[in-house]
Amino acid sequence: MTAQPTVTIHEKYQPLLTEQNSRYYLVLGGRASGKSFSVSTILVIRLCEPGQRILYTRYTMTSAETSIIPEFREKIEMLGLSSVFEIRQREIINTQTGSSILFSGIKESSGNQTAKLKSLTGITSWVLEEAEELDDEEIFDKIDMSVRALTAKNRIILILNPSWKTHWIYRRFYEPYMIPEEYNGVVGPVCHIHTTYEDNIRNLPPDILQIIEERKRTNYQKYLHIDRGHWATEITGALWTYDMIAAARVWQIPDLRRIVVAVDPAVTASDTSDETGIIVGGIDYNDHIYILADRSLIGTPLEWARAVVAAYTDYGADRVVAEVNQGGDLVEANIRMVDKTLAYKAVRASRGKRIRAEPVAALYEQGRVHHIGRFAELEDQLCTWSPLSDDSPDRLDALVWLCTELTDKTPAYQKPIVFTR
Repeated sequence: MTAQPTVTIHEKYQPLLTEQNSRYYLVLGGRASGKSFSVSTILVIRLCEPGQRILYTRYTMTSAETSIIPEFREKIEMLGLSSVFEIRQREIINTQTGSSILFSGIKESSGNQTAKLKSLTGITSWVLEEAEELDDEEIFDKIDMSVRALTAKNRIILILNPSWKTHWIYRRFYEPYMIPEEYNGVVGPVCHIHTTYEDNIRNLPPDILQIIEERKRTNYQKYLHIDRGHWATEITGALWTYDMIAAARVWQIPDLRRIVVAVDPAVTASDTSDETGIIVGGIDYNDHIYILADRSLIGTPLEWARAVVAAYTDYGADRVVAEVNQGGDLVEANIRMVDKTLAYKAVRASRGKRIRAEPVAALYEQGRVHHIGRFAELEDQLCTWSPLSDDSPDRLDALVWLCTELTDKTPAYQKPIVFTR
């Protein structure tokens, strides 16, 4: 007889199995804390109980069979339960208990699915992964009130990396009860589960731990927010705010007349180097800018050059714009090593960052810049940077160069020559 694999779930997640008096379960923590792995494992265990009908959502979800069902198939196999589960395109069913889990996005290309989801009957648990992406509390309320099965315990499980203290989740579940950071326990109808990378440390490679320790040393506030899962407070004097970013979020891309890849290259190439900011965006025929992708990374010059060229190709861009204050001609040389034919433009910062950033922030205030979905790390940089700071955030820099290039109305005869080789 083959021994079945043993799956260990951290004790902090046990209330998802044992706590019976709460309706809401907030699973919050820093990145790399194992939240999604632990919750999906527990949901598979729940499906071994009769009478469970679970709705599993993200705000946006591509094809479930490629984006999320493989993760659940892995947990089913790890638990040695493959023989009792039937896996369909958007649903997994335990053939012995009849319990099932249905996968859906709240937002789809044709609009939001709220009406369709709240009309589902017999739902005993609703799981919202990446809950920080849901900016609209009204959508939450509509689906929440549809989870009212009489035959089983009802649970609403929110899995999230903490956002800003202006987010409705904080204002609703944390602020009124003065919940402290990293709290685990039950307050009112809410069971709070908070984990950090330290609770998942045996599953993390040394290079990830090195990055976390470097962030702890160099930017403690960012370490608290990203790695320990603390709610972020907006910075006094910041040019961007969370509400401004939330208002900029859209989910459909219009016809674009230009697409650009902007690069803020790292100066060094070690494991603890600054990231190279690589932001992709375009401008439509109404002069509205759309941020399409954040391809930023920590890597060698060759690695980030490949990422730049991949972004240029993937999005059909017409130009790469790169800041060369630090790297000079080496920036172009790195990119040309990968692709000698792309259109390239070097830009140099002759003015202070505040002077360059303020017009771009003004475009956000005017509602002329839109984010296609959520870019957590880019948005963190925007909302935590103050013009009085000495920091030089890579993603923010790349975004500023991108928007500057897309809105440049300099007459053609005054523009620098762009070489396409």
